[in-house]
Amino acid sequence: MLRKYIVLASLLVFSGCGVVAEDPKAQGARQIEKMEKAAIKKILKEGQKLLKEDKDFILEPASGKVCKFEREENRIDKNELDRKIQKKFQGEFYKNIDLYASKLPIDTQVFHVNEDGTDFLYAEVSNGKDRIYSCEYFYGN
Repeated sequence: MLRKYIVLASLLVFSGCGVVAEDPKAQGARQIEKMEKAAIKKILKEGQKLLKEDKDFILEPASGKVCKFEREENRIDKNELDRKIQKKFQGEFYKNIDLYASKLPIDTQVFHVNEDGTDFLYAEVSNGKDRIYSCEYFYGN
C-alpha cells in the first residue's frame, strides 16, 4: 500500500502535475503594483495630515515623495529638469496629475536638486527667492 502512494506521488511530481509556478515577470509586476498602491496610500494619508495642520508641502505620488517647506533662499542656479505644480492638494489624488502643492500657486516652476545625498525641491516664487522643500520617500517604507 505504501509503495502505491510513493509511486503515485512520484508520477505526480515528475509529470508536472504539481504546483504551477506563475511567470516571474507577472509576479514581479504584481508585487511592484502592490508596493506602489501602498506607497500612494501612505502619501495620501501624510498629505491629508499636513493639510489639516495647514503646512506648506508638495506631493509627488508617482515618485513616492512628500516634500515639506524648509526655508527660503536667494535664487540659485538650477540645472535639473523643471516641472510645474498642476493642482492644489485638497485631500485626494486625481488621474494624470503628478505634482500637487498645498500653498504654491498652480504653474509654479519646481526644480529637483540633490545636495549631499538629500533630495530637495526648489520652487520659484515671485519675490526673487526660492522656497526650498526637503523630501521624504515613501516607496519601500
